[in-house]
Amino acid sequence: MVILHVANFFNLRFRSIHALTNVSQRIQKGLEAHNHHVVTFSDKDVMRHCTVSGLKRIGRRRMEKRLLETASMIEPDQVWFGMGDRIRPKVLIELRKRLPEVQLVLYNGDQRDKPFDHLLEKAPLLDWIFSTSGGDNLHWYQKAGCPHSAFFPNMTDASLERHHPAEEKWQSELLFTGGLHGVPEREALIRYLDAEAPITLYRALGRPSVSGRDYFRAISNARIGINISAYPHIDKYLSDRPMHYMGCGTMVLTRHVPWLETLFRPGEELATFRSKEECLEKVRYYLAHDNERRLMAQMGQLAVRQRFNPKVVVGVMLEMIDGNTPPQLWVEMFHSGKDDVG
Repeated sequence: MVILHVANFFNLRFRSIHALTNVSQRIQKGLEAHNHHVVTFSDKDVMRHCTVSGLKRIGRRRMEKRLLETASMIEPDQVWFGMGDRIRPKVLIELRKRLPEVQLVLYNGDQRDKPFDHLLEKAPLLDWIFSTSGGDNLHWYQKAGCPHSAFFPNMTDASLERHHPAEEKWQSELLFTGGLHGVPEREALIRYLDAEAPITLYRALGRPSVSGRDYFRAISNARIGINISAYPHIDKYLSDRPMHYMGCGTMVLTRHVPWLETLFRPGEELATFRSKEECLEKVRYYLAHDNERRLMAQMGQLAVRQRFNPKVVVGVMLEMIDGNTPPQLWVEMFHSGKDDVG
């Protein structure tokens, strides 16, 4: 199958950890692992390249023209869009006009509550929308007119998420590498741990951030990594942070979210908490019981590498698009006029 993959691959701007952990790069690996011929089109990079005198509207029009020319030339069976925020609905309409049999697929990460307006606007023009948020969040797309919507988890790439030996300055007892994003519950927990536990922070509370290979040095040399979902009411919503930590062999302690048990075995592959007091209690317990911590870290690493590598996750997505119901516990999809599966 020929697939046109339209996403932001960060080819021109290499300034954050996402240049290495970009989900589109992992989707690309997964598609190629299933022996599909995948042509990449980095929409934001092309748009920047085509912008004249700072006029983004010119860059967008030229990018859209090149995208349609590319699609007409290679005649893809499917077009996958990463987020698709630079693609206007009229482009999808024109793609369908030029390629009546093409399947249009969009994947979106970190949807917290109501989806972005541009996604709801495009929903009736797409065949599938995949999101890393499950439950009622998927119903938004169905209500907006997309015939199929489904959950997909963040992934671990063993070529990056592995132990990175490093000098002593990267070693830590407890680690958090995220921002606070104006979420009161997250800030309260981080301030609590900063006062009560031996935590190392990057980015939060004004601390310096960490990126590139140093990001992996930091997390793979921490004994425990903290994950704090800013939206604990959303089914199966975890950021990519625990996947990075677990893939590097670091034990994860995460705030519990609904249906987490469809992704992991809490208490065996990772530890969970529901309050700041419980979080601190478990931090102290696992730091004092190193054999249990090491075993959980090993089990967690095995879990993400087996269940959430790009080949497996993208393979499940392809099966869903083909009309199948894969057996994985985390599978959840909605179809117009039909009940959910998962």
